[in-house]
Amino acid sequence: MSQITALAVAVYVALSTAALADIQRFSQNPSLQQQASMIEMSIEIDAAVAEVWNLVGKHFDKSKVFNVEAVSTFYLEGTTPQVGSRRRTIGTDGTFIDVQIFRFSHRDHTVSWEITNTDLAPLSFGFSEYRLENIGAKRTRLVQTSGFKMESGLMNAAMRFRFPTILKTELAGIKFFIETGNQITPRTARKVRLKYGDAINVRRSW
Repeated sequence: MSQITALAVAVYVALSTAALADIQRFSQNPSLQQQASMIEMSIEIDAAVAEVWNLVGKHFDKSKVFNVEAVSTFYLEGTTPQVGSRRRTIGTDGTFIDVQIFRFSHRDHTVSWEITNTDLAPLSFGFSEYRLENIGAKRTRLVQTSGFKMESGLMNAAMRFRFPTILKTELAGIKFFIETGNQITPRTARKVRLKYGDAINVRRSW
């Protein structure tokens, strides 16, 4: 699976150690965010903000086109992305992640969600957000910020080790799909991630 919204496995990525103290609130519960391991990644995409928003915002249930570990994504409640709507992602191994949107803004090109249920891993809580910034006529910066806490310290350490590569693969997959029209696959994932890896900026709280 992919977002912490998609917790899964991958390899260690060297990261900046800059703190995320200046990042806005991404969880509905501020006290949970204080307990979370936070990570932010951003990538610039050669496309207008409306085109990127069409994929990550308007069609929030279509993440399988850039999530190499998802076989399907669909709404459990609601048929469009809006506050309160719930989406389920089914992984290639049969596991699932349910998320609920708690912030959605066409004007600000922002969608935020929290995990409500999963059988993927012993997760205490997790939340994530896509935010788009218009940096040119046909240039968009996509920022993804995620936070999580596992049920044990050992699992939390393992997820800190694995999660950065999951997010890097996801952001690279979005850029790859929008700029080329091609969908990332398990076979091409490493190549795509390496191609765009240097273009991804990373900050984390651990």
